[in-house]
Amino acid sequence: MSERFGDQHIEFANGAIGKTMAFESANPVNYADVIAGTGHDRKLEIDGKLFLPPQPIATPTPLVIVVPGSVGVAVSHLSHAETLTDLGIAAFVIDPFGAASVFNGREPDSVLFCRERL
Repeated sequence: MSERFGDQHIEFANGAIGKTMAFESANPVNYADVIAGTGHDRKLEIDGKLFLPPQPIATPTPLVIVVPGSVGVAVSHLSHAETLTDLGIAAFVIDPFGAASVFNGREPDSVLFCRERL
C-alpha cells in the first residue's frame, strides 16, 4: 500500500509547500443516492493539499481546485498545481479516495471495491 497523499511532504521547485487540509464530505453508496438526495448520513473526512504561490498575482489570492479522477492523485495533477503556483495562483489538490483507503481505483490488498451501478 502506498503512503496517503495527505501524509506526504510535497514541495515545488518554486518553494510552494503543500499544507494538508481536511474537510467532511458526503459518502454516497451509488449514483442513485446522489440523484435521490439520500444517504446524507454517511460522511467521510477527505483531505487535500493547499499550495500557496510564493508571489500571488492578486489579493485575495485566486485559487484553482484540482480534482483527480478515478486513478487518484497523479504526477500530472501536481504538475498542474505547480504551474498554477508559478503563475501566482493558489492550488488545492483534493485526494478523493485516500480517506477511504482506495488507491488507483481499488482498495488495497486486492480487496474488491465495487459500488452499485444504475
